[in-house]
Amino acid sequence: MSVSFARDIAPKFSDFQANMNWRLDLTDYESVKINAATIYNLIETKQMPPPNYPALSPELISNFKEWMDSGYPQ
Repeated sequence: MSVSFARDIAPKFSDFQANMNWRLDLTDYESVKINAATIYNLIETKQMPPPNYPALSPELISNFKEWMDSGYPQ
């Protein structure tokens, strides 16, 4: 089964939404799609999530990359 935004990406990012709301809506498909390369760079280099939040799992980072490489399925 391929990675989808609604099932695999948005639910994982929802925990960070309150702290990121002024920057980017991480639960909005279009916002994340448009900014996917930047988001991926930030999560891959551990600059995101912000301090005081647990690091993202390697699985989520891999899923995000797969989502991008698959053409951003909703």
